[in-house]
Amino acid sequence: MPKCLKQYPISICLLLAILYLSLFNPPEVQLKKITHFDKWVHALMYLGLSAVLWTEYIRAHRRQLRISVLRGMLTSMLIPLIFGGLMEVLQELLTKYREADFHDLIANIIGICLISIVMIIYIVHRNKH
Repeated sequence: MPKCLKQYPISICLLLAILYLSLFNPPEVQLKKITHFDKWVHALMYLGLSAVLWTEYIRAHRRQLRISVLRGMLTSMLIPLIFGGLMEVLQELLTKYREADFHDLIANIIGICLISIVMIIYIVHRNKH
């Protein structure tokens, strides 16, 4: 079994779920009447994805005395950022009912950064003790 499947199984499932949610034709819902509802959804989806990546990264390296913050950031911030950008491009290219939105990408980044701040503080604190 490839190492990434073993170390990041939940993250891979979340990536597949976000891929599906990003490309399917959603039904009309009343929640869309909430101001910037879709931006909140983007921020929360990518906060969750990044949180799971951070958690699985820490779990995979739990036996190490010190966990690398930089490597955690590369894993847990860049993967969601690149994936989110790719989803926006694919929405524009592959669907007639969705379009790329720069503001969705900004919402993704906000979610990624919020959880990353918390996780970096956790790792720095853990490494000190």
